[in-house]
Amino acid sequence: MRGWLSAARQVSTGPIDSVTVSVRFLGSLSQDLGGAGLSSPDQAELTLLGSPVTSQQYSELMTTFGLVPAGTRSIDLSLNFTRQTGFILNASVDNLALELSNVPEPSTFGLIAAGCAALVLAGRKNSREA
Repeated sequence: MRGWLSAARQVSTGPIDSVTVSVRFLGSLSQDLGGAGLSSPDQAELTLLGSPVTSQQYSELMTTFGLVPAGTRSIDLSLNFTRQTGFILNASVDNLALELSNVPEPSTFGLIAAGCAALVLAGRKNSREA
């Protein structure tokens, strides 16, 4: 999962608004099978990253990697925005993507191995006849 998460403050010394994106993987009976999440950087993280704490706007591409648990039948996506002060929410999410790639089943590897073995045997048979 990846996305641009932006956070800002209304005044240069005020607290930073924030956003959190979370994904929960659910089984066939809606049981929780695990999850992943992204958060906009908070003030302490920005200080560690060397960003000036007096900046008004922070935007960062956040990424997390992991496996989708076996038995997943649905995905629950949540966006949680937190306004610290003022009347305007200064946090956003842009270009949010959840990418899934197929992992071959074990039986697929068995079929590949059987096909390779058949090709080897056919090649040996043809070389003996020639």
